[in-house]
Amino acid sequence: MIFTNGRVILTDGIRDDLDVVVRDGRIAELCPRTAVGEGIDLRGNFLGPGFVDLHVHGALGRDMMDGSADSLRAICRYHATGGTTSLLATTATSEIEQIGS
Repeated sequence: MIFTNGRVILTDGIRDDLDVVVRDGRIAELCPRTAVGEGIDLRGNFLGPGFVDLHVHGALGRDMMDGSADSLRAICRYHATGGTTSLLATTATSEIEQIGS
């Protein structure tokens, strides 16, 4: 898959002249923008890496302390809508038995 016509966010700045090639769900290469009409046209929108959120208690009325797979899935899906691709589940101050369940 090729993402083209985007503003690619890099560690050292923003580039308007690159295509991003993705293979097997990972960025495989950055290459000069092609004139070929293939790929997903980002129409000048920004393209950047996913966010890593290091402090997540929950979302949508769900809490990491719920201890259920359904809550975890709902929390992760919600945070993904904002660009978060990885997160660290954060517990609340509680008894160790409740945190470990």
